[in-house]
Amino acid sequence: MLLQAILEATVRRCENELGDGELCRRAIELAADVAAKKRIEYDVETPAGTVRSVTAWLYDHENLSFAADVKKREVVLEFVGSGVPTVIIHVSASGVRSLAANTEYVAMSNPYDPDILRVVKAIATRRA
Repeated sequence: MLLQAILEATVRRCENELGDGELCRRAIELAADVAAKKRIEYDVETPAGTVRSVTAWLYDHENLSFAADVKKREVVLEFVGSGVPTVIIHVSASGVRSLAANTEYVAMSNPYDPDILRVVKAIATRRA
């Protein structure tokens, strides 16, 4: 229940900073879901142009931080693991805008999975 209390306090802080309670609630719900499942599912375009659902797993995450960007009107969720993995999610009014991760960790987690390789390429493209 400590996580729930932290999430509720974060919603209030986020509402104060961003002034958009609905966006904050959606972002926090997403964060709670990710924290509970230790994974995030999102879509990525493949070279063939199709959109596929991909799962990025979060192992041993100990810290979850939130930031509200008033100018961009988005909430930034950052999951920081005790080891290498870090996943950053940008949530805007239109949904999950972008996702960044430690690409070396993602690639090493399963280097032979073609979906993982596409995710790494997509993330690298978004960051460039």
